[in-house]
This record gives sequence, structure tokens and C-alpha cells, in this order.
Amino acid sequence: MRLFLEVPETWEQKQGPNQQKLALLRGADGKPELILTYGELILLPDEQVPWIEQSARSDLPKSTIVKLGSSMQGQTSAGWPMRQVEAQAQAGKTNQLLEVRLCVFYAFFEHGAVAILRAADPSRFEAHREQIMKLFQSARPDWKRSQEPVCVHEFWDLAADRDTQREETAVTAELVVAEVEAERRLTELLSQIDAGLAQMASAQGHIARGRVLSQLGRMTDAVTAFQAALGLAQEGPHRGEAQRLLGNALASLGHDAEAIQLWEATLRENPDDADVRYNLAQAQYNQGLFSTALVNWQRVVEQEPADFLTLRKVVQALHSLERYKEAETVRKMLVALWRKSDDPRARLLREYVVEQFRVGPFVVHAVETVNPANPDFFSVFAFRLYDSHGHVVPFEVLFETSDYARQTGVPYVLGVRNKGRFKGLSTTSQLPPYADLRKTAINLIQEACLPDLHAHA
Repeated sequence: MRLFLEVPETWEQKQGPNQQKLALLRGADGKPELILTYGELILLPDEQVPWIEQSARSDLPKSTIVKLGSSMQGQTSAGWPMRQVEAQAQAGKTNQLLEVRLCVFYAFFEHGAVAILRAADPSRFEAHREQIMKLFQSARPDWKRSQEPVCVHEFWDLAADRDTQREETAVTAELVVAEVEAERRLTELLSQIDAGLAQMASAQGHIARGRVLSQLGRMTDAVTAFQAALGLAQEGPHRGEAQRLLGNALASLGHDAEAIQLWEATLRENPDDADVRYNLAQAQYNQGLFSTALVNWQRVVEQEPADFLTLRKVVQALHSLERYKEAETVRKMLVALWRKSDDPRARLLREYVVEQFRVGPFVVHAVETVNPANPDFFSVFAFRLYDSHGHVVPFEVLFETSDYARQTGVPYVLGVRNKGRFKGLSTTSQLPPYADLRKTAINLIQEACLPDLHAHA
């Protein structure tokens, strides 16, 4: 699954490094004026600020200073949410401008994607503004899995020839303009903030300190800074900001329980903050507090009845509570809402995650197909595996149907796919209830991937 963009014919397109697509617009001198990279769809992070910050400095040396500029919300031509963020890459000692970037972040229900446009200076963006906006607004998700590697490790195991390696090295050299002292520059900025705080402590100053510490990856110190900000901000907008950021920092360290307390306090002051309530519910879900998470996600749905993403979370929570009949009712509502919605994004949706659960060391995503690309043959339900790092494991359990199977009177086929190889196991004329599908999938995953555990079960 990857991001699709309608790149103009005047742009030169090629395969970039790290499974990225690359497009170049060359000037009259033959040198690239604009460099565009975009790649695969990912599961949309619940906390998007770190994702934005990390993406804005992608393909740059660690020492580069990246400053985020203005941000603007918008939509693609098909109605998908998109967010444009400007960024500058600078040399630390001289503050010399090395590169400007326009990063565009997309949300496709539970998936996200980013496209990054690079130029030597902002005038190149202005000169091609109309073409750039048309390009970014053309974005849509390409859900076709057959065109992608089965898993991450299989892609990296492919041995590239030397010519390909030279080409990718040259492309990377175009993207990476220069090496500078980013960490030193951030440390200098931190010293300036500390000097200001020594003269006059303020919540705003500690918030700024926490943000810089977060960029340096010093999340424990960032927590301390946001705690100091919260101690000084007894009321007003800075208090809410400090609570939210402290909760985000704690959640990034895995301290969901503490983040929950902060977000609950934020909601007592502003109970209509749907974003905070959504994050609160996610942290509660992570803690196994499925009932409480369900109540909060239901509150968000009450505020935003057509919010597909949150309604999907309601289905997940109900499944985790083993309230399968209620989950089935809500799942049908969700599918009906997608199919009848005037939102053009709904027509492009292919599948969604109905539940996430663990089997041994693996996280399993139970995925239902609601709008198959090929209605003659598709998986109705798929149980996909991810390891502890979020990487795809090349094994999945499938419940498939096809025109041929329907003609034979046994339209549903149970099978497994391992590294692209499929093996059918059984057929049935009726699709079993989800609880039975889940149980079957767990047994097959244990048998195939955890034989020792399965032997003692």
C-alpha cells in the first residue's frame, strides 16, 4: 500500500532509496529545481507531532538544524485531510540556508503518508506554486498489496547490483545538502532558554525548553521541563498546553497511566476537546482499560457522528471486551456509513482494522474488506502479524471468497499465506461469526509461528 500522486509528465521519475518514489523537475541548466519523495502508507500515529518532526528532517544528517515554519490544513481533490508544513534546513555555525522543504501529511482513515518537496530556496516553490498545489491535491491511497513486498525483510534481502547502488547513492547525495552541527545548535538554543529562565522563570519558557529537549531525544528531561511549566501555569492557555505536552511526553516513554491523569485533568477544564479525549481513550485501551476507553470513544462519536476513525475504535474496544454481538451491530453501522456517505474518501476505502490483539510476541490486526478492488476475488477477513517493532511479519490468515468459489456453493476459503505462498486449508458455505474466525486465526498463528507454545497449549 502506498501513496499515489499524479506527477506531471515534465517531471523525471525514478525509484528512490528506502522504497521511496522520486520525482525531479529540472531547470534550464539541467540541475534539479524541485525534488519530490513519497512512499508507502503507514499506520497513522496517535501522536502526530513526533511524526511531523521526524519526517521534516528525513534524509538529512543528524547534525542538520531543521526549523519548522508555517502550517496549513487543507483537503485533497478527493476530500482527504492534508496538512502542509514548511521547514528549513540550516547550517549551525553560519545559519546558512541549505534547503527548504514543503512537507505534506495525509490521513487516509487509519493510515497516513507524507510527501516531501525540496528546493534550494523558497523562490522555486513560488515559481511553480500552481503546479505544486495540483500535484499535492491529487493524492490518494493505493491499497493494492500485490504490488508491494510481502514484508520489510524480504525487500532488504534483495541484492541490488552495483549500478543500482551507485544511482541510489547519487540520489541521496542530491537530497543531503551538507553536514552541520545540529545537536550543538539545539544545545546552544537550550542554553539560551536556560539563561532566560534563570532571569525569569515562566511557563512559556519551560514549554519551549521541553520542546527542544524533545527534539534532542531527551524525553525524560522534557518531562521535567513540562512539569515545571505546569507548576507555574496555574491557569490560562499555558496550563492546558503544558498538560497536553506533558501527557504526550509521558505517553512516548510508555507511561500511559500518568498521561491518563493529565489528560483527564485537561478534559475537566475543557470536556469538549475531542482530540485529547481520543488520545486519552487510546492510552486507556493500551492499559487494558477497555470499558473506560470505549466510553470515551463513544463520547467522541457523539460529538462527531460521522468520524469513521473513532467509530472503528469503538468496534475494536467492543471486540476486546468480547462483546461480539454489539461489535457486530456497530460494525454493520460503520460499513453502512462508509457505503452511504457523501464523503468521497469513503468510496476509496478498501479495508479497516476491526481489532488489534496479541498472540505471543506478535500484534495481530484483524482486517475486514469493505470495498474490494476486485469483487471477483478478495479476502473478507485477514489476520496480519506485526513484530514488536511494528514491522510486517510475512504470515497471515485469510478468509477469502471468489466468483468460482461462490459458483461451487462453498464461497469461503480458509487459508494461510507465508512469504507470498498461499495454502488453502478448508472451505465453508457460511462465514462463521467473528469470534470463531478470531479463534481459528489464533490457533493457526500459534501452530505456524509459535510451535513450542502451541505444543503446550
